[in-house]
Amino acid sequence: VDEGGLQNLLPSSWTTFLKARVMCGKAGTPVQYNNFKQAFVLSSHQRIGVIYGIFSNA
Repeated sequence: VDEGGLQNLLPSSWTTFLKARVMCGKAGTPVQYNNFKQAFVLSSHQRIGVIYGIFSNA
C-alpha cells in the first residue's frame, strides 16, 4: 500500500516515492538504466496526461 509522503508536509497534495528502472539493449545484452533524472507531464485538453521520464546509467 502506498500511503504517500509525509502527512505534515504538503497536506493537501498527494506525494509518493517510486523506484523505477528501464531495461534496454540488444538481445542477450541488457543495459539497466536505474538513475532517474527528470520527469515531464504532457497534458491534453481532455485532462489525459502522459508522463515522460529521463533515466541514465551513470
